[in-house]
Amino acid sequence: MTVAAHGAGVLTGRRLLGCVGLGAAALIVALLLAVSIGSGPPGLTDSLAVLFAADADQSSTAVLEMRALRVLLGALAGAALAAVGVVLQLLLRNPLADPYIVGVSGGAALLGSLAILFLGAGPWVPAAAFAGAAGATFFTLAAARVGSQPPDVSILLVGVVVNAFAAAVITFLKTLVEAHKAQEVLFWLVGFVGYPRPATVAIVALFVLSAVGVLVWLSPRLHLMALGDAAAARLGVDVERTRISALLAASLATGAVVAETGLIGFVGLVVPHALRLVLGPDPRLLLPVAALFGGAALCLTDALTRALFPLFYSETPVGALCAVIGAPIFVLLLRRHLRGSRA
Repeated sequence: MTVAAHGAGVLTGRRLLGCVGLGAAALIVALLLAVSIGSGPPGLTDSLAVLFAADADQSSTAVLEMRALRVLLGALAGAALAAVGVVLQLLLRNPLADPYIVGVSGGAALLGSLAILFLGAGPWVPAAAFAGAAGATFFTLAAARVGSQPPDVSILLVGVVVNAFAAAVITFLKTLVEAHKAQEVLFWLVGFVGYPRPATVAIVALFVLSAVGVLVWLSPRLHLMALGDAAAARLGVDVERTRISALLAASLATGAVVAETGLIGFVGLVVPHALRLVLGPDPRLLLPVAALFGGAALCLTDALTRALFPLFYSETPVGALCAVIGAPIFVLLLRRHLRGSRA
């Protein structure tokens, strides 16, 4: 097969629509289930009655409105992290890349924490988180590159250093501020979706949907870049502009999510890996489907934190629960991938 033929791919409109439709159905089911799950009523039957009946109970309606905003924020966060994971794994040519591991989330957390500690909660927190995510992305990429060669496993090592540096600075700063400020930052960093205001969800939706939309629009060029920079350039792709645009969009999505939910790992790693085993590596298909399934996965994980409230008498941080669930799943996926590559 020639490079041009490979670049064109075998993706058909029917397959794309079918997979996206399946992902959309999974997200809708996850949204309905997540809205109906909590530490108390309303349950699924009552939730459906509130959603589709005009004479619903006012107290149930109020509870569902709060849950709906939380569920929507979780869906946006999961979609952003999964889509960014797909893009980072392709651009960095490393299947272990994700916003948490390569330091993107760490950079966003560092500048976001500085904004919270010294400026207080406000519109500057998302701006600071975006600046931190972008700065960490380009620093990690530049530090891991050797000559004209793209980074390989070194990207993970640099990402670990960036995360360690960010964690050390944040820990140091927490010792210099009042206890309530340190507790506010700690609560933010462990990964909580919380109960946001409508304006907050609207702003995150604007940033995330814009960033993911740009990534989907770039996906045909990203598909060609998987052949190598030289081959993509011969096929008419402006490689450097595409790479910078994709990284900026990924940083915007990550910064918007981290600013409101804190650090949530493994979504951007496990969801793309699991779907890649089924759908293949083509980002034209993988990216939109991963965004839909990533949103569904984080919705259900956050719903599980609410369902566990009667057991622990508090809500488990969704970031911690994602790590507990995601780590063993990723090990299983990795072992399957390694067995397949050796066969």
